Amino acid sequence: MPADDRANSSVCTPQETARSPCFIKPALFQNVFAGKLRDFQNPLCGRSPTPAEPPISLCFTAFHMIITIDGPAGSGKSTVARLLARQLGLRFLDTGAMYRAVALAVLRSPIDQQDPGAVATIAADCRIRFEGDRLLLNQQDVSTDIRLPEVAVAASIVASNPAVRACLVQQQQQIGELGGLVTEGRDQGTVVFPHARYKFFLTASLDAR
Repeated sequence: MPADDRANSSVCTPQETARSPCFIKPALFQNVFAGKLRDFQNPLCGRSPTPAEPPISLCFTAFHMIITIDGPAGSGKSTVARLLARQLGLRFLDTGAMYRAVALAVLRSPIDQQDPGAVATIAADCRIRFEGDRLLLNQQDVSTDIRLPEVAVAASIVASNPAVRACLVQQQQQIGELGGLVTEGRDQGTVVFPHARYKFFLTASLDAR
């Protein structure tokens, strides 16, 4: 798809997504919710699109697919991914929450968060699981604690640690093995799920951010 057309498009063909992710502005997702992905709700519909629909059919087994949403900070990735997952009846993978969970574990430990090796060891011992909107860290619900300001600050340090990223990428891939997933965050469509069929890159103006 030509770059000039990306701003006016809400979906890419499978051939295009194989080469690069789709570039989407947040406002265009309203159209996606309204109609262009409605067939996901009936993954075995097996019918041809009408003239009013996009030129490609999105009728396929939704429950086995992975949709990735990448983009800069503040572009609305989490909001869009959560809404899209709810609309399609798929799971939502909040990768940012996973880094916050590791940061929380680091803050609760006696180690120095500036020690990359020690932080990586903590990350390797973190077992992160999602149950609906709850996040469990080593069987403990930390959904509220990970939203504390000090955890957000520590998460930025944790996320810059390559060993931590490798650890969480592995956990994210394990979560994605069952399919039926909408995931957002850095490198989701390139490193974590490079074979995802539908990849989106969300953009927003500085004012919108």
